[in-house]
Formats: sequence, C-alpha cells, structure tokens
Amino acid sequence: MTIVAAGKVFPTVREFLSILITFSLTVLAWVFFRADSVGAALHFLKGIFSFSFFSIPNVNDLKGVATVLGLVFVFLLIEWNGRENKYAIEKLFFSRRPIVRFAFYYAIILAIIGFTGKSQDFIYFQF
Repeated sequence: MTIVAAGKVFPTVREFLSILITFSLTVLAWVFFRADSVGAALHFLKGIFSFSFFSIPNVNDLKGVATVLGLVFVFLLIEWNGRENKYAIEKLFFSRRPIVRFAFYYAIILAIIGFTGKSQDFIYFQF
C-alpha cells in the first residue's frame, strides 16, 4: 500500500493532483450506480458540466451548508492526519484512555443519528 505524502505534512503538487483525479473519477463513476438508467446518468453528467457549473449557486440554508462544510473539513483533517495508520482515528484516540476513546465513539454515533437524512435505497439495489 502506498501512503501519500508519507512523513510530510503536505503532499507534493503531483500527489495532490493524483488525489484530486482519483476522487473526481470515483465520484463521477458513482453517478452511474445511483442513476435509474445510463441515459439518466448521462443527463445528470451533462448538467454537471454545463455552464451553470461555473455560476454561484443560490443557497437558502447557509447554516446547513456551513455545518456540512465544517464536518467535511474535520473528517478530511482526521483522515489526512491518520493516513499512515490502518484506521484514521487510530492516531487520535487509540493511545488515549478508554473513557476518552469511547466518548469520541459515542459522539460519532450521536452525530450519525442526529444528521440522518431521509431513507434511501442501497446504491447497488438496482443490480
């Protein structure tokens, strides 16, 4: 297994571009798994890559957007910090006292319950 930017705080430009390309291709591939048909997936991708992609979105719920972006930032920091370990949170909490670890685990569980959205079918349900 190759570890990106092993022993460094930040990745090189090449490593960063590799991360960005891999993430982008993965997200684009997910469109085909979630869409009802190939035509619907292509229509969705056409909408993503239209000129509206470069416009400023109309956001009515700034608090919700800030919450999501904050959570994404926190999880990215945890993942980046723990990228050399088997589990990302291992570096943060496995060396701590059990009470601290379990308090963190319960906080994650409560956050998952608190931020649960509407029910959706499993992504591979269509296959």
